[in-house]
Amino acid sequence: MDFILCRYAKFFSFVVCDQLISIPIKKIAVVFSLFSLISSFSVLAQSTPWNFEASSYIWLPESTTGIKTDAGTINSVLGVSDALEQLDLGIMLTGVVQRDKWSLVGDFVYLNLETEETAPFGTFYSKLESESTLSILSTYAFYQVYHHSNFSIGLGAGARVVNSEVEIVLMPGLLPSHNENISDDWIDPLLAIRLFGQLSEKWSASFVMDTGGFGAGSASDSTWQAAALIAYQLTDSWLMRGGYRHLDIDRQADGQLYDFKMTGVLFGVSYLF
Repeated sequence: MDFILCRYAKFFSFVVCDQLISIPIKKIAVVFSLFSLISSFSVLAQSTPWNFEASSYIWLPESTTGIKTDAGTINSVLGVSDALEQLDLGIMLTGVVQRDKWSLVGDFVYLNLETEETAPFGTFYSKLESESTLSILSTYAFYQVYHHSNFSIGLGAGARVVNSEVEIVLMPGLLPSHNENISDDWIDPLLAIRLFGQLSEKWSASFVMDTGGFGAGSASDSTWQAAALIAYQLTDSWLMRGGYRHLDIDRQADGQLYDFKMTGVLFGVSYLF
């Protein structure tokens, strides 16, 4: 029944990168502590070659999932409006640290979704109820390999950590009710490229793409992500961004094959210091 964890990994995600990992409160506290630490160095950043950026984004994708389970093959689509109705809590943050040609990027997404819907197995069950907790943490290190005028190219490597916890209840139909708890986590190694162009004094554009998994250990057989963004400089410290993003994961776990795709628009704000 791993399809549920994929299915609800479909909603939000981070702008520069993505992943699904369900993390306890202790780990969430660590993430916020890191952002607080970065903020505390804002005065230092003004007198050193270090640049910092903190962002909050929202991603509104449509998601499709295909999963082969013991109970049968399931294909599903989760639209934006459905995901908004099911979302109980969502946290989406991005942090960037840059010095000279090097930059470190971290993206974090936390989602808690509750849903009630028609069961995927016809009249065998009357309906399906589930609660899903997902987190996505992506980290990258980029090095600028090309720069000319207002255009630059960076190459990088990183990892996408994915973890999910799902509680499923199939309500009785022709068959009695069935409960199942699902937990899964993995790490996908990644290779990435980032393009950046300064279009004018206020406008800029960027494109980021990664690919990975490679079937290494418990990693996905394949995964890739791409995001195209346009940014507008509101002030010296504030940026507004919008664009389009796609995430694709193809994975086999415990003999079960599944894949899911998330694609849609995103927007957010960034603070530079």
